[in-house]
Amino acid sequence: MDRADRVAVARVGRPHGLGGELRLDPMGGLPSGLGGYRTLLLEQRDVFTPVVLEGERRNGRFLLVKFAGIDTPEQARAWTHATLWVPRDEMPSLAADEYYHVDLLGCRVEDEAGTLLGEVVDVVAGGAHDLLVVREAGREWMLPLLARWVPTVEVERRLVVVRLPEGLRE
Repeated sequence: MDRADRVAVARVGRPHGLGGELRLDPMGGLPSGLGGYRTLLLEQRDVFTPVVLEGERRNGRFLLVKFAGIDTPEQARAWTHATLWVPRDEMPSLAADEYYHVDLLGCRVEDEAGTLLGEVVDVVAGGAHDLLVVREAGREWMLPLLARWVPTVEVERRLVVVRLPEGLRE
């Protein structure tokens, strides 16, 4: 399975409790949790490890999960900062104006006049809304991923059009 055939759905945070639970920070949602996926892969340093879900529960915006074979805080800590992936063909269908955050990575970022501003290098889950991370000439800046600031996303063209707040890139 190629990386393009997978979708990153969560980042693994710190361990939770004494039973090996992991705290997941969902990337772009997971409104129904992980129960509907047959295949789950934890990735660290480009190594993908299949895992089996034993249980999950919500904790605010985070998801607490228990995977088979991860039974202690020490075992869970080894997965801190890993990424959880699922096969793209197991993801729910999207409406015409929807996209997965992973599909934004590598997209050109232009202003409304067509000036190249950089490239999307990450999408970070924020408290109120997600943030688009853009790399431009060796530096990075963030922009709220809201229609007010990001009026156009064309995944097929690998293009994100942004409307910058005054002073953002100064």
